[in-house]
Amino acid sequence: MKNCKPLRFYLITCICLIALCSKVLGAEADNEDQIRFPSQQETLSFLKKKLPLAVKALEQVKKNEGDEQHDEVMFDFRNKLSDYFELKENDGLEAAELYLSGLSIDLRMDVLLHHYHEDTKNSEERKKLNIQIRSLLQERLEHDKQAVKMQLKLIDK
Repeated sequence: MKNCKPLRFYLITCICLIALCSKVLGAEADNEDQIRFPSQQETLSFLKKKLPLAVKALEQVKKNEGDEQHDEVMFDFRNKLSDYFELKENDGLEAAELYLSGLSIDLRMDVLLHHYHEDTKNSEERKKLNIQIRSLLQERLEHDKQAVKMQLKLIDK
């Protein structure tokens, strides 16, 4: 019987942890229902104001890849806008704008890399693109430093 007491303790502990986890997961699921998911029109309007390069990218995708790929990319942007709203609500405007600036850098990098791999024919163009890519990588590193500082500041709150 002495061997059963430690096992009973672990069993009760496991049951309590499972119950606690299910409550936490249930609360997270409730929060997900409250997260605002923007419409396609709202997303386009936001992108035109804040990320015009994204609108150009969407137009290019529709032109070159078709409607199905366009819808997938639009859905991705809608998710990113939802993330922006969630950050703005939970962590403030500064954190949300920092997230948006990171998206802008990523979009510009995608465009440069596309030009580098698809459009450049001569070495002079490649050299110019290399310089631009290097500059954008440095900008991204600075952005990431800011993001880490922001995260640390939010953790300290």
